[in-house]
Amino acid sequence: MTRCRVLAIGLAIMLAPAACSSGAPPTVAAAPSGARDVYVALGNGETAGNGVKDRIRDAWPQIVYRDQLSQASIFANFGAQDMTVADALTDQLLPALALKPTVATVHLTDDQFLRTPVDEFERNLTTLVRRLRRDGRTAVVLGTILPQDREPGVLACTPNPPPNGPRCRIGSVDNPADGNARIELFNSAIRRVASVTGARLADVHAAFLAARAAGGEDALWAGNDFSPNAAGHQLLAREFGAGVRDALKSR
Repeated sequence: MTRCRVLAIGLAIMLAPAACSSGAPPTVAAAPSGARDVYVALGNGETAGNGVKDRIRDAWPQIVYRDQLSQASIFANFGAQDMTVADALTDQLLPALALKPTVATVHLTDDQFLRTPVDEFERNLTTLVRRLRRDGRTAVVLGTILPQDREPGVLACTPNPPPNGPRCRIGSVDNPADGNARIELFNSAIRRVASVTGARLADVHAAFLAARAAGGEDALWAGNDFSPNAAGHQLLAREFGAGVRDALKSR
């Protein structure tokens, strides 16, 4: 598949509506009292909003921000395509740290596509999460890699593709399940990184498999090639949001 590097950084600061009176200049109501959280999302295309039409409204980090954090909070989305963990160490970590985040989500999955050795991936991810945690001042929620054997763009390249699906763009795929073992190696590494760094785990891989067992996974990909649709982003937001909510409660 073709992935273009597009660095999309969104900074959202929610302010209360302005209050106006006749003949007086407009004023902005004071933000709610209390500590102000700073949420940063590090990741690749899905974090940036691949798969949804309205990225500001429907990308899963936007939903997490909207549902789990207060109006006084700050949100920055550093998600970008073609983003390995090594790339994120260079391109995303430093600007994220500059904001002194209190909570962060990390969903970096392109290393599996780009054939990064698993040990290198794990080493780089450990470094990234440890630095992002800022000696415990940032709560980090780390996500697993989604199963890919039901992606429409993958099924389109099988010997008997589903009717009315997308065209094949990644070359022949004899058996979509062949990649499952490699994905599990990466997910095992992600689980180890969460354990040794103290990050919370958002097991979105398991959540998609649970949807599969219930007969609902295909609906999370429908209409797209390689990224979850709006329903899939809702599921991602639910899993990451639970980790963010727990982190905020435990402070």
